[in-house]
Amino acid sequence: LALLAAAGLLAAALLQAGRVMRRRLAGTVAAVEDVARGRLGVQAAVGAPDEVGAMAWAVNDMVAALRQVVARIEGTSVSLVAAGDEVATTAADT
Repeated sequence: LALLAAAGLLAAALLQAGRVMRRRLAGTVAAVEDVARGRLGVQAAVGAPDEVGAMAWAVNDMVAALRQVVARIEGTSVSLVAAGDEVATTAADT
């Protein structure tokens, strides 16, 4: 009888752990989906220091790197517009 009770407790614990893992994975997947839609302000919840947590850290690092790339592109495009305006002004003066 004690063995049966222990098996029942183990099964309940495993089911709960599976629910928690699915919830954590769903949060990280939602963050990745937001990034895919161009929303670079997201942060994946890291939670525990396990594989899911490591994946969330990696997603957060990726989003930070993407933000830096977008900022550099924006800065370059502003410089190109300014250079184009300068070229247009010079061409108009000649």
